[in-house]
Amino acid sequence: EPNTNESVAFIKILTNLYLSRNNHKVIANHQIKSFKNYCVKNFFINWNKSQNEIIEKLSQKSKVNETKTQELIVYITYITNKNNITQKELLELDKRIETFLNLNKHGS
Repeated sequence: EPNTNESVAFIKILTNLYLSRNNHKVIANHQIKSFKNYCVKNFFINWNKSQNEIIEKLSQKSKVNETKTQELIVYITYITNKNNITQKELLELDKRIETFLNLNKHGS
């Protein structure tokens, strides 16, 4: 039986709960934390390195091309640095994370 990522399912449940309350930044923080934990566990990424080092290592280890990896990491930084985000920005974050994870599974 294939491994299911229960933390992703949990994040989806939390997302629906917080979306109903318009807490977009809280949802984004959960998504980013979950994604970073996934990268630490699966690719041994050290998030204390420079952004360029993270992008390079994550791209190499995930087999996702560097451009897509950079777009995601830059967007995560953008969202992290904002005090509040819109639903559109939250959906864009979700889309970029999902795209990265799908590219990792199926190759970029």
